[in-house]
Amino acid sequence: MAKHPRLILFDIGSVIIDVDHFQIATRLARSSTNPQYTDQATVLSALKSVSTRLINDYDTGNISSNDFYKQMMSTYQLTMDYETFREAWNSCFRENIEVSSLVNRLRQQYPLFLLSNTNAMHFEFLQNTFSVIKNVETAILSYEVHFRKPERAIYEHALKLGGVPAESVWYVDDRIEFVNAAAQLGIHAFQFQSAPKLIDKFQPLLTNT
Repeated sequence: MAKHPRLILFDIGSVIIDVDHFQIATRLARSSTNPQYTDQATVLSALKSVSTRLINDYDTGNISSNDFYKQMMSTYQLTMDYETFREAWNSCFRENIEVSSLVNRLRQQYPLFLLSNTNAMHFEFLQNTFSVIKNVETAILSYEVHFRKPERAIYEHALKLGGVPAESVWYVDDRIEFVNAAAQLGIHAFQFQSAPKLIDKFQPLLTNT
């Protein structure tokens, strides 16, 4: 492991920004005219099963935001207009202040990229709402590169863009399967568990700040 990384990669969701998908499910349930989807818990389950392929297509940039909206309207029989749907789709995010403060400190001393499975609506909202996201100059996003974690290609893209060997990269993600996929390439990857533990991990890099 490199004592000091030449590049740091950070996942966004459930690391820098907390994500509560129940907020989305609640808003969709309120708008649905299908009795099957008027319960928040049922909608939340459907987002992880019925709509998995659709969301994956959106996250990899294979369909547009407008097409995604239309298909979600059809699937859940929603009565929302596009702007109301976009607000509902983005209602799940809250900043993890401790982690965002750490990111802001790290990026002053080290090259730092964001590496995220996300979609156009989500990332536009994140950039416009949270300065920690806006201020990181380089973001590798699944909907732009057409690969999703844990596909090998998205990590290789990050290494190529950073111009550094895998062993000199530190990477933080909340999902262990994504951590393991990066580690297979030689990246020093570790799972996010809590802000205090993450700060302890990076503290040796920040002793002079």
